[in-house]
Amino acid sequence: MKSVFEIIKNFKKSNKKPKYVPFQILISWFKAVGKHLSRHSFPYDYKYNKLYVIVDSETWLHNFLNLKKSIIENLKLLVPFYRIKDINFKVDTSIKISDFIEERLISDSKIPNHYKNKISSLISKIEDPKLRDALYDYLKNLTHLYLKKEK
Repeated sequence: MKSVFEIIKNFKKSNKKPKYVPFQILISWFKAVGKHLSRHSFPYDYKYNKLYVIVDSETWLHNFLNLKKSIIENLKLLVPFYRIKDINFKVDTSIKISDFIEERLISDSKIPNHYKNKISSLISKIEDPKLRDALYDYLKNLTHLYLKKEK
């Protein structure tokens, strides 16, 4: 039988890529850091109260490290139930994050009015404004992907 120490040691050696970020954290990230900073960063994992974020250059890594405390405080206010205590930033220059984000944060103008009205009526009874906004964005993005596939 392996000890806990051996299991952790083997896990660290395996270099498994993290891949899970709750939707609430993902939406809150954009609100916590703002539109400009979100174009250079993307949360790619959340484990044990720690958020893992890709940034697109060493320069942005330095900026995010300087802002780390305030970002954590913002996230604690936006998603308190996840108890984010730390953020690990990683540079990955192989992807252009701004293109990745643009594809997912669809503007309202790209969605036909009857779809927006339907989404609004679906979420109208949700009292929590943050949850309602996050769900609106999520459904809007799903609608956009659906319409894109139909073409």
